[in-house]
Amino acid sequence: MKQVLILLMIIIVGAGVGWLGFLLFGDIATNTRILYLSQEEILKLEKDRVNRHSLVVTAKDGSNSNKNHSDNKYAETNLFFGQIDLAIELIKSEALKYQDKRDKVIFITSGFITGEDVTSISTPVHLSVIERLAKIAGSRQQSGLEDDKPNNQLNNQ
Repeated sequence: MKQVLILLMIIIVGAGVGWLGFLLFGDIATNTRILYLSQEEILKLEKDRVNRHSLVVTAKDGSNSNKNHSDNKYAETNLFFGQIDLAIELIKSEALKYQDKRDKVIFITSGFITGEDVTSISTPVHLSVIERLAKIAGSRQQSGLEDDKPNNQLNNQ
């Protein structure tokens, strides 16, 4: 009889500890958010920025408005201020700032992702990278450096 009571107590205590563990740790998966960074979205945002900039430049200098400033060659030479390698490193570092215990970041190179608690961080990451690159490009212009030399000094910021 004593052994049955001990066994019953062990089962009750085990069930209680298991239930508390579930309450504390069992809901981790539902609290996790997936944040994604899309290569296609970043490139679209950057091409839109370059096109907007080229329209502003055209309007300011009175150039022929029929000139096609959205030409691929023109846009590619100005993407990320001509500092593609630095932009890639900045994009990665900016995206990983969003990652913590609750939020996980994934990188998508093609296609798209859908689902619950899935959020794109492409726009805020792009804005942050452009701000940083604009500061670098502005300091290069003020110091008299050529605009077409890439600045790959990520750690000097």
